[in-house]
Amino acid sequence: MRLEARGNRRRSQWVASVQMVDATAYRGQRMRLRGYLRADDVDSGGLWVRVDGILEGRYAMLALDNSEDRRVEGTRDWESRDIVVDVPPEGVTILLGAMITGDGELWVDDLTFEPVPADVPLTTEPEVVVTDQPYERPLGVFPTPTNMDFEREMEDPMESNRESNR
Repeated sequence: MRLEARGNRRRSQWVASVQMVDATAYRGQRMRLRGYLRADDVDSGGLWVRVDGILEGRYAMLALDNSEDRRVEGTRDWESRDIVVDVPPEGVTILLGAMITGDGELWVDDLTFEPVPADVPLTTEPEVVVTDQPYERPLGVFPTPTNMDFEREMEDPMESNRESNR
């Protein structure tokens, strides 16, 4: 997969890929997103994972790691990168992908999302954020990560949802 961002004059502007996955099968587990990244003149880039769920009946961000302290910068050849997060029992969806903050091109390949033992350290400490909003499950959630090696054309999960609602 290739991400490109041009004309983002501030580091607060970003572009991201995202795949939403049902968290049910991963609850209570420590999970690792691993992939290979290559960068061309990137201000800041990397993998990211967010776990969303429900606490006290409200939407909560239960974990977020956007590789901020381990970002790819400049021009780099292929290298392996990891994110390790815990998926709490309250997790409902997992969002995973890659992002660029600022400008540049980032290539991503051969992603895996797999359980790891509890002694594998987290890549960042979780900071739970509870909102005032009720949780609404987003459309387009895959049951498991799909096409993580980017070798086949993706199905459109929104189309699947539309078909099942007819």
